[in-house]
Amino acid sequence: MNKIFLDIGQYITKADNGIVYSVLGSCLGIIFYDKDKKFGCFCHGFLPSCNMGSCNFGCLQDTKYVNCAIEKMVKDFSKRNLNLSKAFIAVIGGGNLIKSTSAQGNTIGELNIQSALKTLAKYNLKPTFMDIGDKKARKFFFNIKTGELKVESIN
Repeated sequence: MNKIFLDIGQYITKADNGIVYSVLGSCLGIIFYDKDKKFGCFCHGFLPSCNMGSCNFGCLQDTKYVNCAIEKMVKDFSKRNLNLSKAFIAVIGGGNLIKSTSAQGNTIGELNIQSALKTLAKYNLKPTFMDIGDKKARKFFFNIKTGELKVESIN
């Protein structure tokens, strides 16, 4: 089966089959998946949010930001007439590994998680699956054909 590595700041859409996998520390892996159409959007966001008032799609760095990547996922689902309310949504990572220099007491992982949940709430969406926080890194493997998600801790 075709394996696709999701790198830092990368965003991909994939249909039919294959396994998307990634390694996450303070970064977030976010998955939107439609089981009926076997279509998924995947991102590996490493910063919580851009400083622009809204996401500037088409810029070279839009998907490195968690909020912009989720906005793009919502648009990609809408363009394909997929039902967001029935989507499997996973949020993985956000380990408390790196302190933020801009927010007192918060780690980059915590800020990434806050950004993801806030952006999802904007669309009345809640994650179906979360494996977030703590002081650990993670790997995930997502099978597009079956919709199976496997998450492993890295110590």
